[in-house]
Amino acid sequence: MTPQDAILELKRRNEKYAQRHGINDYVLTSESIINAFIACIQEETAPANSDEGKTPFPFAETFFSCYHAPIGNIIPAVEYDIPLLHSLIVSEAYREVTAKLRKITDKENARKFKAANFDYVTFSGTFSKRDAKCLLKHSGLIVIDFDHIGDFAAINSLKARLLKDKYFDTLLMFRSPSGDGLKWVINIDITRYSHRAWFEGIYYYILNTYGLTIDNSGSDIARACFICHDPQAYINPNFYKLKHV
Repeated sequence: MTPQDAILELKRRNEKYAQRHGINDYVLTSESIINAFIACIQEETAPANSDEGKTPFPFAETFFSCYHAPIGNIIPAVEYDIPLLHSLIVSEAYREVTAKLRKITDKENARKFKAANFDYVTFSGTFSKRDAKCLLKHSGLIVIDFDHIGDFAAINSLKARLLKDKYFDTLLMFRSPSGDGLKWVINIDITRYSHRAWFEGIYYYILNTYGLTIDNSGSDIARACFICHDPQAYINPNFYKLKHV
């Protein structure tokens, strides 16, 4: 697909969605993110020698802050990268606490238990404390929350679709602590657009492409994401391929 084809296709989809829902500014809202998609496509289709001096997988060594429970603790304890976090998610480290949470049927009690017992990360960067004003360095990552997707089959179906997404490479993907949602970690280029602009574009892209509404909290750079157990968590294989280069 050429850049011109991509932008025409996205605009066509956006206009159809706007017509169905009576939204006049839908295309304008998504224009910046469309341009970002086109820039990415142009990079992918550029001659091989145009990438000289660039890292083949630029997010392989990116770091983000990790915090120990409870959620009220806003001072980071350590920095993680995606391979390390993935190894913890698939290990036994959070199996017991995740199993306990999923046995709690009362929503309020479950919320309190999660807040008190789960470590968490701020995927979008490293911080001196968990506050957007205390960002030390943006990681180039953003986590998209898909809440209340359904049972195991529904979650696996969505995972399969996201892994085939045309515009975003999945870096990490795992089930939410509650078990009925999905965490999707992808990369964004904040040298082109702000974190919030990317989120807004992704929000409408997901709505338009997958028919799903994502959690608005993703627009916050300091968004907390709880770490839980998921033995089937996905990690982009490029992280490990680079070890053998």
